[in-house]
Amino acid sequence: MNRTKLFKLLASNTPRVLTGTARFVLSVVLLGAALGKLLDPSLFLKFVSVIFGVGVFGAKVFFLLTVCLEALLGGGLLLMGKQPWIYLSTGVLFLLFAGVVAYAIIFDVSATCGCFGALLEAKANNVSLIRNVVLAAIALFLTVELRNMEKAASAP
Repeated sequence: MNRTKLFKLLASNTPRVLTGTARFVLSVVLLGAALGKLLDPSLFLKFVSVIFGVGVFGAKVFFLLTVCLEALLGGGLLLMGKQPWIYLSTGVLFLLFAGVVAYAIIFDVSATCGCFGALLEAKANNVSLIRNVVLAAIALFLTVELRNMEKAASAP
């Protein structure tokens, strides 16, 4: 195979490779966060109690909802990667996470967020805020990209 054919082959597959890689990264982050929280929910429960001012029961309900949502979206990204609504939902979830982290930064809540439970000790700081915003941007970009690919595929 000569260089021109190889370059054309690589160029034609680049969007799919980038989309697949981004989908995989989003899945790993969501599933890792859900698993980490399940292994050790204590830090996350404490953070939720401090941020939202809820008791033990309220923190546990929020914990269960968060873990279920992370697991469903993470699994959905792996299994149904061509559905734009999954990327949109993932982007909105990461924006919500970014909002909670921004609140913690603004009001100087210095607790460890427990975002990844036992897997990674993460603090609610600027790095966490940037990470959530970047992940949201990736998910929302993929939402638009998939819609464009659907339109291109259905065009006569």
